[in-house]
Amino acid sequence: MTSSRAKPRQASPGRASERGTWFARVLRPPRPQSERDARPGMEGVERIAWMLDDLFKIPFVRARVGLDALLGLVPWAGDTVAALFALYIVGSAVRYRVPKLVIVRMALNVALDYLVGLIPIAGDASDFFIKSNRWNLELLRLHAGGERKPSRGDVAFVVIVLGGALLLMAAVLTGVVLLLRAVAVHLPRKLV
Repeated sequence: MTSSRAKPRQASPGRASERGTWFARVLRPPRPQSERDARPGMEGVERIAWMLDDLFKIPFVRARVGLDALLGLVPWAGDTVAALFALYIVGSAVRYRVPKLVIVRMALNVALDYLVGLIPIAGDASDFFIKSNRWNLELLRLHAGGERKPSRGDVAFVVIVLGGALLLMAAVLTGVVLLLRAVAVHLPRKLV
């Protein structure tokens, strides 16, 4: 005689129950390709770089974009938020004894991504090609000398570099606001 209750379905190998939930898989970046790329304690930095540059796969194109591209659709503010997240990667470089010149190069990568991202249509298209967070992660992996407590000089240098990047962002946003105000002054009263 057969039972009226259905048997519980056994999870086959490779099913979601063995690999974790969908949300956990989405927020987990791919594993490093080699031992050189695997660094203890860098999981958070890798996750942020992956989420900003490679989170979503575009079907049929074999291209990936991340939250940087989505945030970039919000004029000026979105690019600023994405750049602030990217500066976390630059700031974390001091913990891994990355040379100061490399930290400046990482900050320039973020500045390039930010400035190109401000251009209305070209900035959105550039997110397919300019992957500053991935570039910075590769620089971090290449030059990391092991985790250590940073010296005061290292902290001061990184604060100056990050402060300069923040001043650049503030100057660009101020220029945009002033430009919009100047345009609004010359519009006819009926439009305003």
